[in-house]
Amino acid sequence: MNELQHALVRPPGDGSVSVSRTLDLLSLSLIPGLGDEGIGRVLAECRRQGPELRELYRTPIPRLREQFQLRGEAAACVANNAPHLRQEASALLERTLELGIVVLAPGDPGYPGLVDEFHDRQPPLLYARGDLRLLRSRCVTLLHSTPPTANALDEHPLPRCPIVEVA
Repeated sequence: MNELQHALVRPPGDGSVSVSRTLDLLSLSLIPGLGDEGIGRVLAECRRQGPELRELYRTPIPRLREQFQLRGEAAACVANNAPHLRQEASALLERTLELGIVVLAPGDPGYPGLVDEFHDRQPPLLYARGDLRLLRSRCVTLLHSTPPTANALDEHPLPRCPIVEVA
């Protein structure tokens, strides 16, 4: 077992996510035109009706467009570029491990339920680094690459938390 696999694969039952599943998740983040909302929609649909995420990459374009509401470019990328996406995701995974970043998907152990609720059961992937226990607390600080809207936190049911913007 190489270092990458050792870092992600743990004994069964401990709630860890497999290398293969993590690669499938990171592949979603590489699909042009999908974005956070599209990723949330795809993951929610997989949780609701299937298929397993790994099977998504073998799904015909018409079904991707109808069931997952993917636009043309995103549907074609999923259906036609799975090996390339996985190769790019593998390089991305190695970099996340170097930086100590963990990829969390809705429904996976450790994904904060309050984030799931906030996004109306279609939350995005989270890329977390540091003490993951903080994600279970009532107040977290999010690093975000775009400025929040004026009412972003006013609509949120949690106590107001500081926001740190990353340029």
